[in-house]
Amino acid sequence: MYFHGSGIPSHSAPLVGCSASNFADSARTLCSAWWPPPESLCRRRVVLQTESGRDILTALSLYNTRKGTMHSIVNRIQRACVIYGMVATFRLCVAIAFQSISRFVSSLWSARSITENHDLEFDLKWGVDTGGTVVPEKSEVIGPNWIYGIKYQGCNSDDLDQALTEIDTQHECFTFVDFGSGKGRGILTASRFPFRKIIGVEYSERLNEIARHNVLLFPDSAKKCKDIEVVCADAIRFPIPEGPLVIFLFCPFLRPVMTQVVQNVSTSFHQNPRRIVVLYFNPLFADVWKKAIFMKETRPSKNVAIYDTQIGVA
Repeated sequence: MYFHGSGIPSHSAPLVGCSASNFADSARTLCSAWWPPPESLCRRRVVLQTESGRDILTALSLYNTRKGTMHSIVNRIQRACVIYGMVATFRLCVAIAFQSISRFVSSLWSARSITENHDLEFDLKWGVDTGGTVVPEKSEVIGPNWIYGIKYQGCNSDDLDQALTEIDTQHECFTFVDFGSGKGRGILTASRFPFRKIIGVEYSERLNEIARHNVLLFPDSAKKCKDIEVVCADAIRFPIPEGPLVIFLFCPFLRPVMTQVVQNVSTSFHQNPRRIVVLYFNPLFADVWKKAIFMKETRPSKNVAIYDTQIGVA
């Protein structure tokens, strides 16, 4: 028997003092009844801005439920109080909340474990140190944009390898530039392709030293490009190299710096029109590149965005 078509089963006995199995069954029933179906939830990324319009926080994820969902949940809680009593309803709320938190924490640990395993696999395979996460101190970086930097974490080398394989370029004609190169996993992965030159741009000298050491440790037999340079520089002050380019970005900085980098690339392109390909992993600020009229998006994706200049220069 259901209470007024609410989807909540009506029981003649309250839950207080019920067995653990019955309590668990009731918790599952309420959980399925209270929460809207997954398709009614949409995830959106919010960027808070100061009065001057600068980003101060990114990647804050909120769940925006359909209109009226909150009111519906309140009604169901009220009905549950009538059916089960306030004490039992409170216990069920706590049980559901604890279950949700446990699942969330479990998913975070699972993702972290996958990342750590990939880090270990890459480093053991090539005898280098590119794993872990690093947040540079303000005192160890070059330039005024420390506040806009995002922590270092090595990219997924398999994904980058696949992207470099799939793009339609003659690698020998292109310079590979990694903005926010960190410990150098991106440039090491790129070195397995016959690029004309590879440049890592990083504003932390401590990370640059690790990257340079990794370049020396990386086996020469695996390098198809041996002209590798690691530059300590602020991304917005780094001069865009001449000639065809493949630019790699693994979410290295926030919108103000990204906007200026796009402008620098645009200026360089208009001064010297040529083929420029951008590989943007975890593209939080993809809209900045989409607004660049000299580029076109060739691969829209949640995790990887690829942009290309709109001329047929190979």
